[in-house]
Amino acid sequence: MGIDLDRHHVRSTHRKAPKSDNVYLKLLVKLYRFLARRTDSNFNKVVLRRLFMSRINRPPVSLSRVKSQIPKDGEGKVVVVVGTVTDDNRLLEVPKVTIAALRFTATARARILAAGGEALTLDQLALRAPTGSNTLLLRGPKNAREAVKHFGFGPHKHKKPYIESKGRKFEKARGRRRSRGFKRPAQIRELFRHDGMPVDEAPEDEGDGAPRQSYNFAPGYHGVVYRADVPDWGAGPRRQRGTNTSDEAAEEGPVEGGDSDDASNNKSVSYKLQSMKWGLIPFWTKRNPDYGSMMKTINCRDDSLAQSGGMWSTMKARKRCIVVAEGFYEWLKKDGNKDKIPHFVKRKDGKLMCFAGLWDVVQYENSEQKLYTYTIITTDSNKQLKFLHDRMPVILENGSEEIRTWLDPKRCEWSQELQALLKPFDGELEVYPVSKDVGKVGNNSPNFVIPIDSKENKSNIANFFAKGAAKQKNATKEGQPRVGVKKEEGFVTEDSTSIKEETKPVVGIKREAGDDSVDEEPLKKVAVTKTSSASNKASSPRKGARQKISATSNGTKSPTKEKQPGTQKITKFFANSS
Repeated sequence: MGIDLDRHHVRSTHRKAPKSDNVYLKLLVKLYRFLARRTDSNFNKVVLRRLFMSRINRPPVSLSRVKSQIPKDGEGKVVVVVGTVTDDNRLLEVPKVTIAALRFTATARARILAAGGEALTLDQLALRAPTGSNTLLLRGPKNAREAVKHFGFGPHKHKKPYIESKGRKFEKARGRRRSRGFKRPAQIRELFRHDGMPVDEAPEDEGDGAPRQSYNFAPGYHGVVYRADVPDWGAGPRRQRGTNTSDEAAEEGPVEGGDSDDASNNKSVSYKLQSMKWGLIPFWTKRNPDYGSMMKTINCRDDSLAQSGGMWSTMKARKRCIVVAEGFYEWLKKDGNKDKIPHFVKRKDGKLMCFAGLWDVVQYENSEQKLYTYTIITTDSNKQLKFLHDRMPVILENGSEEIRTWLDPKRCEWSQELQALLKPFDGELEVYPVSKDVGKVGNNSPNFVIPIDSKENKSNIANFFAKGAAKQKNATKEGQPRVGVKKEEGFVTEDSTSIKEETKPVVGIKREAGDDSVDEEPLKKVAVTKTSSASNKASSPRKGARQKISATSNGTKSPTKEKQPGTQKITKFFANSS
């Protein structure tokens, strides 16, 4: 690695060409390289440098960001994005604007064209504005991308392991783990086939038409719906205008294909998984409703279906479906609704939940795009969930006759038999409290479906103390005597409760010195001879408890020794002479 004195000792490499082998991208590079060389416009040089960048360094730009960045006097300007332009369903009205980008999503392009704008490619921009005049160059959020905070992929593409920082160090990536929360369409397809529910068509796991994959699924997201493959007007023969009894259903929805009624009746029944938006929008809607109106149709009460007429009259008879989920959240209210504790509800056997639902398709005025939406039917809670809430979704048993009856395309009229299917779930459910972070729609984490008191929950402080207690318990071995040390005395004591009295060791005692000691000679140490336990017991001066053995002293003092002539210090000679 070289040293760059101008860039603080770190050599920074600059791309002179893109790494991609895309032919169209290489042609654009040649085009803007020519324009940057032959014109004095800085616009072409900036576009050329951004074409060199990798895809993660070209963050996407949403339509809402485009609308917010357009100045008031910017009418007629061409918005240029060297990257992808994406849709934002929170933006109700797209302004009439001309956008030139490297790529458009299908929904973003359709909304731009429906608003009367233009979606240009970068080569078309070069013909219209070769010097970049009357243009507005935009770029996505550079430091807010997930690529800045994550590195690599986990078990699934949506799971990205964190790293500690962006510096040069070993990334701390998490390993493989079993999937929780949601399932991809391919996984749902296999699980349904195992339960005897055929799936002839399913959406892609990734892409523009793929359903939203999240542990915190909110209204407005696109989820997975299982239904019979019927035309857009629903099951049964197509009704003519003016034949419906309800005023709301005076018109039928958009027609899909040109199949005749006889062909649809004789066709064998097939089932499919489809991505639909949560929050039903009836087919007679002329324009995109606001978020508050959509929230009113995310659920449908079972008692409202028992009444004749109403907005659900067409859907309940012809457009019934199954909404697929792993589980659902419900909040337990405490202290007068001040404190709400979220709970996660799922099946005890771990199977997918099949909610009874209704679907519809709408096509707004001056738009060629069809929007499929759905709602979930609710009923009274069963005994297991009464403490949590008074309502719950209608859950049908996987692969049962109830699902076949509910999805039967030959039943194009509402009946008591269909109404009887809308009842509380009689199976066993698993309910437990989860993290309160699930209350914010923007949050998404696999920890949202883990119980708070679970050992797998890293945020539970009780697990920290439990691990410490387990380590301390393993450190203490059973069946061994405990040893304690008194630091102030230097003695080692031993708990001898498990040792029998007759097997105690006997401490040897030094015998007393005799009277025939030699003058002016130090006392010699006498070796201790071993005696029998009986004689030692008789001569032992101990009374009561056993004496403690010192680790630093033998309990006696050293005798005074007189120094021999010639061994005195030299200073003694001068002291005697004085």
